[in-house]
Amino acid sequence: MFAIAVLGLVTITLGVFMVAKPVAWGQGILRFAHTPYFHATEIGLRLLMGGVLVVFADQTAHPALFSSLGHLMIGVAAFLLLLIGEGRHRRAKGGGSEASCHHRALYLR
Repeated sequence: MFAIAVLGLVTITLGVFMVAKPVAWGQGILRFAHTPYFHATEIGLRLLMGGVLVVFADQTAHPALFSSLGHLMIGVAAFLLLLIGEGRHRRAKGGGSEASCHHRALYLR
């Protein structure tokens, strides 16, 4: 239960930062998305968070919900992100196309 509470507090803290400084948050995410370790970090975080939700689901008020969410996160990381690979993942997110760069420029104004 403690691990799930920590994940919740981290999520809330990040959410408050996103609301307080959306431009800075957006710029930081875009810079990080172009690093070589972005894909591996995203997979690792999804596996970690999904694993915590699955392992500690029985200690929550709604174990089926937390377990399902954890399995969903693990499934997305393991099957979708690992199978499609980093190149397709970047293209699916619009990494580098002229249209996506234009969209990002409008967002960050």
